[in-house]
Amino acid sequence: MTPLAALQALSSTSVFAARAFLPLFVVALVGRFPELVTWLPLISDAPLVWPEDLGWLISDAGLAGLGALTLLELFAEESPDARVVLNWIQPALKAGAAMLSTFALTSGSSRELIQELAQLASPGGVALAGGGRAPLIAMTVVVGIAVFFFARWRAGLTEALDELDGGEGLGLAKVFVRLEALWAAGGALLVLFAPLLCLVLAAVMLGGLAWLRRRVEQAEKERRQPCRACGAAVLPEAIACPACEQRRQPTRRASSRAWPDRWIELPSEADPPYRHGAELLASGRCPACAERRDSDELLASEPCACGWPGNARELGVPGRDWPTELQALLRRRAWKLGIACALLGLVPVLGAAAALAFGRFRLAAPRRRHLGITQRLAGRWLVRASLAVLVLLAGFPLVASLLGPLSIAVQETVASRAFQKRIDELGSDQLRAA
Repeated sequence: MTPLAALQALSSTSVFAARAFLPLFVVALVGRFPELVTWLPLISDAPLVWPEDLGWLISDAGLAGLGALTLLELFAEESPDARVVLNWIQPALKAGAAMLSTFALTSGSSRELIQELAQLASPGGVALAGGGRAPLIAMTVVVGIAVFFFARWRAGLTEALDELDGGEGLGLAKVFVRLEALWAAGGALLVLFAPLLCLVLAAVMLGGLAWLRRRVEQAEKERRQPCRACGAAVLPEAIACPACEQRRQPTRRASSRAWPDRWIELPSEADPPYRHGAELLASGRCPACAERRDSDELLASEPCACGWPGNARELGVPGRDWPTELQALLRRRAWKLGIACALLGLVPVLGAAAALAFGRFRLAAPRRRHLGITQRLAGRWLVRASLAVLVLLAGFPLVASLLGPLSIAVQETVASRAFQKRIDELGSDQLRAA
């Protein structure tokens, strides 16, 4: 195994930690069609020596299969629901793809290597796998293990972004996975032609992501305030301390007044505790202590450290029947957003674009986090199909002028029915259990 091949193998770990099939597809394309890159300066006429034993990977069928898997992976990464499933299976897939790429990046016989790896797994295999192939075997194993653990770390990062996002709020995780896709494709080329540069860039990016994650966690700690009764760190939106259950006055609103639905406030909606608690529930947090809670815990009304829901009446926040109040809150949001989008619709396109964003952030996301994966996907595609029909009908003047409010109505109807169905199912299950 040459030093260059070893450097390429090491530099590929960060690329395959981002995607399983995209970098392998890029490497296979270069192996099959070297003219894609030979026009670049300093690139030789044979930039990649492809092993005969992996010829099936650059065949027409192999490239077609890799291309299909690449597209499937790219589309799946766009969905937070699909990412939940991918985070379970991708580390192993990425490790396997990285090891396969390591085979391709070496000029030796892949068949012999695979045979020796099989011998290693059998009794006495270490003695049979000696000789000059040992460094290559060791490097392959190191690459696979490194990619597996990097992929697990990456899965934790995307889950943290999805949690920070509230499921699908500002789309932070979606921006991250799109940048990752660019790195997976571009990094695969750097692995081939500038592995040292790829290794340096990967180290810088991984360090930057680790620093960013620590900064986000630190910012979350810094915004907390000490409880006057026990000194525990409490979020500024909290109505009760999660440590001693002491009631307190929130120093920050549960939702920003930058949203248009907060501009139209009725006198009874001036942030009393009940409304404040409902707003916290809409963001997936406990209505008393404002700490983020798992959807299953909220749906089951499991006791929180702050005493909720046992102290809900005392604090004046929604209790076990919180889904009813959440539905009422979001219905009020819907008609206010409809008015805002109708006004924005006086400017062409702006009203419809605002309706898509507001409906997703303010109406769908608060309910979607409580649905199953199947319900989320079905609801998302139903909304897309309904909005596509509205766009097709936009040629009619009346529909065009009301496109924004109609979009809000569609999103509210789909999200509300899916959430209510989920609540009804839970109620039926509880009755059967009783």
